[in-house]
Amino acid sequence: MAMTSAGQIESVLAAAEARVSAARQQVAGDPYALDEAGRTAAGCAARIRGTAERMTATRTALEESWAAPSGALFQARTEPLPGGIAAAERLFTGLGAGLRNLSATLRLVRGHVDAVGRFFDSYARGVRAAVSRSSALPDGMVQQVDRHSRMFAGAAEAGVRELDAALTEFSTATAPLVSELAAVRAAAPVRP
Repeated sequence: MAMTSAGQIESVLAAAEARVSAARQQVAGDPYALDEAGRTAAGCAARIRGTAERMTATRTALEESWAAPSGALFQARTEPLPGGIAAAERLFTGLGAGLRNLSATLRLVRGHVDAVGRFFDSYARGVRAAVSRSSALPDGMVQQVDRHSRMFAGAAEAGVRELDAALTEFSTATAPLVSELAAVRAAAPVRP
């Protein structure tokens, strides 16, 4: 039996709602896969926090390694380090700037996807109200609702892709810094 126009519209709205909801959950940190590689928005947030925690732990370890019992730095013992303390500080600064930029992108994307979701919620309520009041739906209404719904869903999913791209860019750009930090940490003198 062929689906009625009202049934078709409800099916279109439900499909778009599922896509918009998934996008909102992805940027909110729920464990929904962003792509076939299995990256998730939850993983994005965890990797942001994890990098910040590793930065803090590495800084603390370096400072402890360079600190004498009196609290003064072993300036003479920083020579084995590639560039000494100044080089390590530049690495921390680079990672810190990258984290701030990524966190700002995360907030912007969440705001964008949430706004799209709210607009679509309002749109879907209006469509459903119009359908419930009408005995006969206008010609082309199914196609129009389908077009609008796809637009909303696509806009929400674009935000998810933007977040994933930002995370990938951050990971790629900071990989050398993380490696350098590991090398600096390995070369750090130990407290006597």
